[in-house]
Amino acid sequence: MDERTLYIKGYKLDCQKIRSQFPKQDYDPEDNYELCYYTPIIDSIPETAYKYVGCGVEPNGHDLNLVLVLEDGYDQTALMDNAFTVPDMLPNAALSVLTPGIWPSLP
Repeated sequence: MDERTLYIKGYKLDCQKIRSQFPKQDYDPEDNYELCYYTPIIDSIPETAYKYVGCGVEPNGHDLNLVLVLEDGYDQTALMDNAFTVPDMLPNAALSVLTPGIWPSLP
């Protein structure tokens, strides 16, 4: 049986943007300190602003990202055709650490 790929469309928590917004402090762990900000960021966004939190795969096939999913489906082209609109419930401040896009979901 052929396994279909589920695509997720939404906003990923962008590690590079998080590092830019929240520079490393002396007390932060050395590796991947930006991951400590995931929970406070997600907690600051109303659950009504997204469908669910998913895990997307970057184009390199190895790196994963946490995605606030707005829409999902098996037809990537159909997801691309739908306009990307910022949900009213998504705080503008959150956009400084989020990046919109479409990713294959982690199987």
